[in-house]
Amino acid sequence: MNENDNMKPKQKPSHAGGFVVDTPEGITAFQLLSLRGCLSMEARGMGRRGRSALSIIKQLTGLRGTKATMGPKYDAWLRERGFIEGKGLDQD
Repeated sequence: MNENDNMKPKQKPSHAGGFVVDTPEGITAFQLLSLRGCLSMEARGMGRRGRSALSIIKQLTGLRGTKATMGPKYDAWLRERGFIEGKGLDQD
């Protein structure tokens, strides 16, 4: 190792674990899956500014329920449309 090695700029990976969503379908999927996570957090007591994830999900899907009962219903709705596979967030 010579003294110039410390002077060289360190390169960062070009895709440091990130991803790009740049299609309308991808953006919609990201929104729906983000709401899924928000609903899970709301059911555990965490709040957010503005409208709740529950109210947004109800408007988008037409589903009815409470924070406690909406999780499995929303998972089933997403599964029917191919956004998720397998078990839901609250199922082990």
